[in-house]
Amino acid sequence: MSGKWKAILAVAVLAVGGHLIAANWAAIRDALGLDEVSPEHLRAIALTKSDYNLSHHLTNYQVIEQRVREAEPPVEEIGWLAERKLGDIFLVTYRFKEHGVERCYYFEVNVGSLKVRKVRGNPELERRYGVPAASPDDGSH
Repeated sequence: MSGKWKAILAVAVLAVGGHLIAANWAAIRDALGLDEVSPEHLRAIALTKSDYNLSHHLTNYQVIEQRVREAEPPVEEIGWLAERKLGDIFLVTYRFKEHGVERCYYFEVNVGSLKVRKVRGNPELERRYGVPAASPDDGSH
C-alpha cells in the first residue's frame, strides 16, 4: 500500500472515529465523569470570577484572591467547582480551609442569561441549595 493510500485510510479512520465520538458524546462524558469540565462548567466559573457580587469595585476573583493572599496563617485552597443544578443553572463554589475550618463562597450562575447571584444573604437561594446562613464572624460568603 502506497503512502497516499495509507494517508487516505488514516483520515477515513479518524473521520469515522470522530463521528462515533460525537454521536455518543453524552454517554462517553457520563461514563468518564467528564461533565465537571464541560464548556458550560468552565463558563459558569469564568462568569462567577468576573462578576461583582462581593464588591462594587473588585471582581469576585479579585476579592477572593486578595483574601487568600493576605490570610495569616495562609489558607489551604481547595478551589473552584461548578455543579449543574437544572438546565443552564449552576451552583459555583470556591472552597478553602482557614484555621482548619472549611469556608466557602457560593454563587448561583445562569450560563444562558449570564446572571450571577451570591447565595449567602439570599434566604431563597440559601434554602434552595441547603447553604447555612453565615454568622457575622464566619468569613464565608
